Amino acid sequence: MATSNNRLERVGIGFVLCFALLMFFSPLVSTRGALVGEVSAHGYNVRAKLSKLQSDLESSSTSASYGADAGAPNGTGTVRPARLERLDLPFSLRNPWLPSSLIFAAMACAGLALLGLLLFEKTTPILSFAGGCFGVFAILNVIAINSDLRSWIETRVNSGSLGPAANMSTGIRALMARAFQLYPGAGLYSLTCCLFLASVLSYSGAIPRISRIARREERVNLAQSIRIRPVNPHLPEETITTVDVSRGGLLFESAASHYYDGMEVYVRRKANSGDQATLEERGSVVRVEKLASDKCRVAVRIISPV
Repeated sequence: MATSNNRLERVGIGFVLCFALLMFFSPLVSTRGALVGEVSAHGYNVRAKLSKLQSDLESSSTSASYGADAGAPNGTGTVRPARLERLDLPFSLRNPWLPSSLIFAAMACAGLALLGLLLFEKTTPILSFAGGCFGVFAILNVIAINSDLRSWIETRVNSGSLGPAANMSTGIRALMARAFQLYPGAGLYSLTCCLFLASVLSYSGAIPRISRIARREERVNLAQSIRIRPVNPHLPEETITTVDVSRGGLLFESAASHYYDGMEVYVRRKANSGDQATLEERGSVVRVEKLASDKCRVAVRIISPV
């Protein structure tokens, strides 16, 4: 289902997509350590932050492993490592570009969906849904990286690569390493939720339905003959039958294609009665909904009688 011509719906979806794009400047990925506290990566530096994390981990992946003879001094009063071994990083830690690429893909979908809202209405719900899926994949990937990172740290601690177990400084380093966490930021969750919300609003038409429920004036299903005359003299007038009416508006279906939101018209009720004394009222088109057939459903709000 394409986004309708309802102005309120288009503004609402556009607001949600703009909010999603603003998440570029919010925390998308965050890290927490024992000494540095919480450090956030935003859209403009998320890839650099993750690449630095990978570089730091790779530089420390080759480390000294202390064996049973590690307590023997090497003549200088220091503890001598038994051997050097390399602890390979898991796949997710070797590819920090993946979560940042998924985040940028979600952002790109949000921007294209906003552009589609103005130019290509049918693409908005599709692009919003695709962007939400990219956001979900990014969240899952960051969670997987954190899980692999903690497993890798635990392996380092258990292998004795941080130092001899009896050393107090080794215990402090182990506690600091185990306290490190990587997790999705609030901005990434908000980006994903906004994209799915825009898709749902586009497909369901929830905003026009809610606005109709919130109307204070009761509508009555009444087939009344009316004459619609556009204020623009170059547009044709027509006599049609209403679907429903209220004190301040009416709804009708038409096969004409010249109606648009904000268009001003003159309305004469009881067009077939021949009563020329019937007042002509001035109204404004507030909604144009395209139907499955070639017709459209037009809602008019009465401004004032002429």
